[in-house]
This record gives sequence, structure tokens and C-alpha cells, in this order.
Amino acid sequence: MLTQLHVPHPFAGGLISFSAGIRRNTAVAVRAQNCLYALLGLLSVLPATGQTANLNPEHIPSIGPTHVQAEGISFQLLDDVRVTVKSADGVVLPTRGGRPISLDDPASMKVRITSARTSIGSEALTHLLNEYTLPHAGTAVHDLAVSFEDHQIHIEGKLKKVVDLPFAATGELQVTSEGDIRIHFTKIVAAGFLHKKMMDWLGIKLSAIARPNSIHSFRVVDDDVIFPIYTLFPAPHFTGHLRSAEIVGDALEQTFGEPRSFPPAPVPSAHYLYFRGGVLQFGRLTMHGVDLELLNKDEGAPLTISFTHLFDQIGPGFIKNTPERGIVAYIESYGAKPLR
Repeated sequence: MLTQLHVPHPFAGGLISFSAGIRRNTAVAVRAQNCLYALLGLLSVLPATGQTANLNPEHIPSIGPTHVQAEGISFQLLDDVRVTVKSADGVVLPTRGGRPISLDDPASMKVRITSARTSIGSEALTHLLNEYTLPHAGTAVHDLAVSFEDHQIHIEGKLKKVVDLPFAATGELQVTSEGDIRIHFTKIVAAGFLHKKMMDWLGIKLSAIARPNSIHSFRVVDDDVIFPIYTLFPAPHFTGHLRSAEIVGDALEQTFGEPRSFPPAPVPSAHYLYFRGGVLQFGRLTMHGVDLELLNKDEGAPLTISFTHLFDQIGPGFIKNTPERGIVAYIESYGAKPLR
């Protein structure tokens, strides 16, 4: 059975299109029907004339970038990698010319950060480097273990040569003038006995033995490893000027741009993600003149979002509309229950 709706809708004169192929007696059918019923419930409280509402076009622009802001949420980037966003605002841009951003396709978007405060723990950073950053760089360094102590970063790992060569290193975190993360190593021990001073005396440079093959990755300069922000994380990739990076307890805290205040989201909350303006897709739903806020369906609870699994997060939740014809989606936090 095929159900298809094309509904003229007052999102700044936009159009919502929703198509779902429903097959009976499947878990997918149940989730698709739930999403359809939620959408129908939303449409039932909106004008049924098929005409657009008389809204100020400057209120929700349907042309141009999509602005995003967030407070008190986490993003699950990989199975073992979670980044906490204390506050952030910026612009979401499409990565594929002529095609809009799709919320359930991380590769379809990139984020240009205006200001943000983020945090990642040492265990999550270990998984991030081993599962994404190093493999994509094509470096001989692998099997890292990262820890923080006394405001310094400690790294143990292996260097792939004829045989795996174990090493341990201690360094200081710095930020370059370009806004990249720099790790300046002050202590390196290779194979349990080859110390940095001996390596310097022998003319062995970190830049020679740990250089990545990919030019679109980190770079090694003398005893420094420099990570441009856009190379560290998987999609959606983000850019922004890193102003500070410091170790606080067992976490790396990063500050981008200058602290600033931004307009409140439609529903006040300590944990939310809000998109405004432009065009967004989710599955077969398209919103023009975006006005979309995501909250935890358990009111006031922290929210973790995985763009890869966003469909499963929305299924158990519900949707409300705002007086300005925006959408507030109350979703299940990622990890709150096993994925269906």
C-alpha cells in the first residue's frame, strides 16, 4: 500500500511533501505509520484552506543558509564517540550542489561555527583517533590510548614499521593562530628506551616517522602534531575558529569564536537543537523556511542526537506546532533504549 501526501503548508509559503511506502506486518510499517500519524496530527491543527499564512517573510527565510543553535546536548558521532555541546550557534550548509541538507544524512551537510563551547572525554577521543582520524590520515601510528593528567595529554600507541614499535609521549595542548589544535610533545619514549633527547641526537624526527599520507588530515612539524578541526571528526564536518583548548579533569574543552547570546528557541529548554531558515529534508519530508526545534520527549531531560539514527529517535516521540507555524519535535534521546 502506498500513501503519499503533498500538502501546501504555511511555512513561509513552503510545501511539505511526505511519501511513505507502507508494507503490512513489519516493524518499518509501524514506525512509518507513527511518523505519518504524527504529521497528520500536526496538519490537523493548521489551516486547512491550502493557502499560505500571512507571515512576515523576514521571520522565517526560505532562501539562504539554515542557522542552527544548541544548548546542553550531545552528539553521538560514532558508536563510542560522544561530544558534548554546552552551547553553539552557526550555519548549516549543504555539501552537495543543488540538493538540500538532509538531517538523516550527515554527509549532506557541514557546519560553520560562529561560537561554541564543546567537550570530549579522553576515552571518546581515543576511539575517535583510532576509528576515524588516524585511518583516514593513512599514518603508521595506530592503537592509541589517550589520557589527561596535570593539564597535559599522554598518548601511548604503536608505530607500524617492520615490526610494531611501541611508544609513549607527553605533550602540551596549544592553539595555532589559524585556530587549529597543536600538541607540542615534550617527552617521547620509543621501544621503552629510545628517549626524545637520544632521538634528537640521532636525527630521528617525529615528522619523518609519523607523517600522514593524506594531505587532508593532520600534519607533523618537528615535534608538534597539528590537527585542523575539520579533519578530526566524521560527518557532519565543521569549521570554525578555535579560540582555546584546555584540559579540565578527564575532558578536552574547546571554545570557538567569541561568547555571545542568541535568540531563544521557540520552547525554552536547557537541552535543545534548533534550526531556522533555508530548506531541510528528513526522509521524504521537506521543510521550506525551516523552523524546527528538537527536544527530549522526557521533558527537561538531557538530549543526545545521532544523525545516523535520527529516524529511530523520532519514531517513539511526538510533534507539536508553534503559533508561528514552526515544528517542535519531542524525540527519544539516543541510547535511552536499544535501537529497534
